Amino acid sequence: MKGKYLPYIYMNQFRLFVVWLMIQRAKNKHDIFADIDRYIKLDKLDCSTYIGYCLLMLRKPEFCSQVAWRLKQDSRLKSTISKLLFKGQCSLYINTKDIGPGLYIQHGFSTIISAKQIGKKFFCNQQVTIGYEGDLSPIIGNDVRVCAGAKCIGGVYIADGCIIGANAVVVKDTEPNSTLGVPAVLLRYH
Repeated sequence: MKGKYLPYIYMNQFRLFVVWLMIQRAKNKHDIFADIDRYIKLDKLDCSTYIGYCLLMLRKPEFCSQVAWRLKQDSRLKSTISKLLFKGQCSLYINTKDIGPGLYIQHGFSTIISAKQIGKKFFCNQQVTIGYEGDLSPIIGNDVRVCAGAKCIGGVYIADGCIIGANAVVVKDTEPNSTLGVPAVLLRYH
């Protein structure tokens, strides 16, 4: 699979290498590498970390936005350079200061992530809103998956291992390892 993309990677090597160097020098580089490894695993790419990074930067605008956001935690200048070199997903808004390693945004179209805190291995689909009610925003635990069109609003706590189903609206705290559906009722425990 990666063989057919090698000429494209070679043509874009300069800008890929510039962002790669900024990642290597970032304080949070381990979080970025955890993100890359998670994308490689979930997208079933059979390649090294660097080739995976190249493929993701060239093929996934949501990943470009995510890298720019991670670099912004280190330096605004690095984030700006990354955004100039790689156009990200224009309708993906990440307004959370603390997101753990292993972030995976499958489709970033029309997605707003404005949580107080997000744990490790967060999985997010398209058209998700994680947002404020007044001045309160959600806290999301580890290994949480938020499916397409779901909303998590206000000062709720999404516990570890939860799956928020498509189009569910969550306005109350959740139990660990639970699946919530429309209208955010408990369906089962894992």
